[in-house]
Amino acid sequence: MTHSAFLGKEGLVLLGILLGLGGFCVFLVLHWTLFHWRLVRPNFKNVLGIWSVSLLVSWLVCYLAASSSLSREVIGVPLVRGMVCFLVFACCFVLYMPLYYVIATSLSVQTIIAILEAGPEGRSLDILKNVFGSNDLLRKRLETLVTNGYLIHDGDRFRATRKGVRISHVFFWLKNLWRLGPGG
Repeated sequence: MTHSAFLGKEGLVLLGILLGLGGFCVFLVLHWTLFHWRLVRPNFKNVLGIWSVSLLVSWLVCYLAASSSLSREVIGVPLVRGMVCFLVFACCFVLYMPLYYVIATSLSVQTIIAILEAGPEGRSLDILKNVFGSNDLLRKRLETLVTNGYLIHDGDRFRATRKGVRISHVFFWLKNLWRLGPGG
């Protein structure tokens, strides 16, 4: 039984999907490793460089897999599989980057983490004003976080709710992984 008879055309596309996902996993590992260990500066130019290297590795593996002796009889396999690989890789990247930048730059994430780091007693509004500068911006942000159930306003202090603690642990872990620090 030949490769194409065993996998069929759907299998060739599936392999392109798997190679695209695998390439994106390579991107994630490189991104997390290089940013966590501060081997590169965390900026979009470096993210794009990591993405490009990962994509090239994916395409190389895709080409090698498509040009193997088992699949030579299927015309267009390298092109189709490469296109599928690229589309999956690009879609994963488009979904991932907003998540990264929300965690890296969100004032809400920074506010919840700052309050959580203060411990069970929470943070006073005066301390938060010193950290975040604008009273109006901070007031609106805190109102939103209280309304959404992430914080409790207790006198002159703000404390994280269970929901706020859970979500801030995730954000704190990811910010630590990427070594983003308090301000992103």
